[in-house]
Amino acid sequence: MRCFLCQGVCEMRPNWGSTITMVLHKTHSACRQLSLLAATYWLRGAVTALILGVFGTLGSADATTVTYDFTVTATSGPLSGDTSTGSFSFASSLEVPNTFDSALGLLSSLNFTWDAITYTAATANTGYLDFGPTGLLDSYCFGNDVNASGCFERSGTTDFVVGGSSFTYSVVGSGIYFGTASFSPASVPEPITLSIFGAGLVGAVSLRRRKKKSA
Repeated sequence: MRCFLCQGVCEMRPNWGSTITMVLHKTHSACRQLSLLAATYWLRGAVTALILGVFGTLGSADATTVTYDFTVTATSGPLSGDTSTGSFSFASSLEVPNTFDSALGLLSSLNFTWDAITYTAATANTGYLDFGPTGLLDSYCFGNDVNASGCFERSGTTDFVVGGSSFTYSVVGSGIYFGTASFSPASVPEPITLSIFGAGLVGAVSLRRRKKKSA
């Protein structure tokens, strides 16, 4: 077999690759430099494709759904002091300034566990979503006993309601109890972080190539 890079021009004996079906004169300076250069350009292309793929995925997700994280804490009743965190998502098309959407099923996803019961958008939902002057979510109401006019709490059941800064829950055979809630937009990886990571990989390969060349 001929050297993949120099096609046998080198007079030195080639090294045979163990995982690829090509031969490189790795001990010959010209072939070594060419192979390192090829590897550098390949890595640059791979990192660029990775970053563009991640950005495309994030951009696509951001264009269709909006996700918020929330935390509830019981301040009264048998579960007083218990805290739970969760997240919910809805279509970004709902973010219309100064809009109050009172309807069932506005949440496209929900992840929340309370009193050892895990709820999803299929078992708990809106309520309503209330958007402020800038289109950001100002308030909301969701729970496991809702209709198009709001959220409800029944004493003696396992009902719960999360509404902006308030939280209520009940337990079987007992009354309705209260708590607090908070919410904020879910964080996503910053593009600059991904860019620095990609640049670091390329820089490491370039530095390695320069060191080998100087040697």
